Amino acid sequence: MGKYIHTSLDLIYVVVILVGVSRMGKPYVFTGLLEAPPFFIIFLLNALSGLRFDFKISLYCAVVSILVVFGLGFYDIYSGYLIIIGGIMHTLFKASLVGGTALVSGYIGHRSKELVIQAITEEEEKKFIKSIFGRYATGEVVEDVLRRDLKLGGEEREVTILFSDIRNFTSIAARLQPNEVVSLLNDYFSEMVEVISRNGGTLNKFIGDGILVIFGAPIRHGNDAERAVMTALEMMKKLEKFNLKQAEKDREELRIGIGINTGRVIVGNIGSTERMEYTIIGDAVNFASRLESLNKELGTSIIISQSTYQHVEKIVHAKKLKPVRVKGKEKSVWVYEVVR
Repeated sequence: MGKYIHTSLDLIYVVVILVGVSRMGKPYVFTGLLEAPPFFIIFLLNALSGLRFDFKISLYCAVVSILVVFGLGFYDIYSGYLIIIGGIMHTLFKASLVGGTALVSGYIGHRSKELVIQAITEEEEKKFIKSIFGRYATGEVVEDVLRRDLKLGGEEREVTILFSDIRNFTSIAARLQPNEVVSLLNDYFSEMVEVISRNGGTLNKFIGDGILVIFGAPIRHGNDAERAVMTALEMMKKLEKFNLKQAEKDREELRIGIGINTGRVIVGNIGSTERMEYTIIGDAVNFASRLESLNKELGTSIIISQSTYQHVEKIVHAKKLKPVRVKGKEKSVWVYEVVR
């Protein structure tokens, strides 16, 4: 409301000046109010109305200015400064010019405001995306997400899930001091995360001494199943080197199990407005976790599902194991141990 009052007062000031000048008997009064120099302040006010970045204000300014121009024009005609026909056409011309100036200025101001808000919103969204994915993926992956203009939210897609877990870590931790447990996990996770990042995986979360990794979200690579299996093999090689360092420090060696499955899941941001987490939900995730646990029962290290094996059978050597029952399916499916 205050903006409308200010706009009205500005125009009233101009009218007062114009009428005051006309009564002073100055030479230019004979040209009429619409031609008096102070009249051009109305053009200026309309031209600057867009700086309020509110099209409604500019529209209001245009309407009031048109009414003012008609009032001044008829005053000029009544006073004999303009002939009737010429005066009416002249008044219409000035009114349309003044009103058009306000509308154009208002549109420019409105669009400028929209563009500024859009730029700010996009920048805030980018910061949010970086805050979400910066914890899970490398800087290159985050920048790729931004370049592709990925919008945050849930969607269904096919991904490959990698679960890894340290065997018998509870008993290992029981023999160590708390600070030693934390130090051991930090050293181990640092080695594994380096491998995951290098292969384009998205580190979703640490689950105690376990790791959940996604291949295919938020960025698809076209060979995500291959990347997941290659990551698993590299993790095993990295673990061998890690255990050599452990032996030098007289620390207990670690053994891990890895389960990999490819399937359709719901992936996206889940949580509240205060705290969100980019994660995956679905039976394919649960089956990957089950495959990881199966390593302990079968004495293996890397087990992949049949759906994953179909993507990598030509590039890895795998041994068929016993069929496993999958939740939601009537028939059991074969699983495979990746040897190399």
